[in-house]
Amino acid sequence: MTSTEANKRTEGTQRPPVHRRPNSADLSLTPLDREALPAQTVGIIRGEHRSRAAVLHAWLQVLKSTRTESSAPAPALLAAMVDYLRTPTLALHHTREDDVLFRLLRERAPDLGPALDWLSREHQRDKCLTGALADTVERYCGGQTNQDEIEWALETYSRFIEAHTAREEELVFPAANRHLNDADWAEVYAAFSGADT
Repeated sequence: MTSTEANKRTEGTQRPPVHRRPNSADLSLTPLDREALPAQTVGIIRGEHRSRAAVLHAWLQVLKSTRTESSAPAPALLAAMVDYLRTPTLALHHTREDDVLFRLLRERAPDLGPALDWLSREHQRDKCLTGALADTVERYCGGQTNQDEIEWALETYSRFIEAHTAREEELVFPAANRHLNDADWAEVYAAFSGADT
């Protein structure tokens, strides 16, 4: 077969499209990707918020049920719940918000700076409250405190997280939808979904 024949044979052949996750380097998003990516990204972030809220709610229910049953909460269960709050997904959640989502919003809408600074300070407070909760559980497991102190620490943390999440979802999501461009959304998606950038 001559090279001319080989060229004619491959001229009409097209490779099938390769479907891959968008990332910050992929600026050639299809119209469908451009439309779906913000909703998918917000869904991931909202899912992390809901996951934490569900665990905190379940934890409070466990403590209340042990009180009504006149039994003590199992130390292993309490330690497992603290471990959950420290999982990489939740531990990195605020870092990804600060380093990617909030950074991009600051670049696109500088007037949001003070509100985003406030939310970032709350991320630091979250670390402190999580640490205090872990310390309280550790003292409880060592017999140095009682269930009342755990309930107080957990209720304090739960109220804080509920208010913080509401502030984020009311401010950040609408602002992101107004101000972020396709490349920004791809970067935020990559950060929260684990897609390679």
